[in-house]
Amino acid sequence: MSLARSQVQALQLAAELLKPGEVSRYFELKAALARPSAHDREQFERVFSHHYRLNMAGLTDRFRQEYFDALFTADPSSESWPDFRGLLEKFQAIPNRKGMASLQCSFVSKLVASRDESWPLYDRHVGNFFGLFVPNVGSVPYRAEILIGQLEFIRQKYLGWSALDLAHALATLRTRIPALVECHDVRVVDFLVWTAGNEKLTNNVA
Repeated sequence: MSLARSQVQALQLAAELLKPGEVSRYFELKAALARPSAHDREQFERVFSHHYRLNMAGLTDRFRQEYFDALFTADPSSESWPDFRGLLEKFQAIPNRKGMASLQCSFVSKLVASRDESWPLYDRHVGNFFGLFVPNVGSVPYRAEILIGQLEFIRQKYLGWSALDLAHALATLRTRIPALVECHDVRVVDFLVWTAGNEKLTNNVA
């Protein structure tokens, strides 16, 4: 069996296993982000930090402040959207609590995806699912270009699968979890890749 076929089968199985409770936190974040009050921003930052483990990444208060400022002021309608390079360079320049700089590929992808569901997340489950990674060495522009290329590749894979191989599975899933009707196909497939990784489903297809 080809790698692509085994990936699709794992995602079809993930669509059967995904539970409403596993996506409820995302919709809580989505609702809080859409409301402009200071209270809702505070709630968003708290839930986001817990859900995406921002609290466990050894990041400074300065990083968190600038990260959420960038997230809340991002404008997906601008011509420069999404500015992955600029965001990666901005946050790489802020050392963590150990005084070290790191390319925040995952958190930058989550910032962009929080404002634009047509872009995928990039985390360990996604990297493992596709066998992709961003090198730990090399210049920031070089590594940024690798990440951007990978995100575009993943995005096109998600869109292609949604239109063909996963079309029936997504329709059935949205009937079972109606809240997903309002989600872009890319975000729904994101949920399936997370489930496939969390449940180790790629080990169970033949």
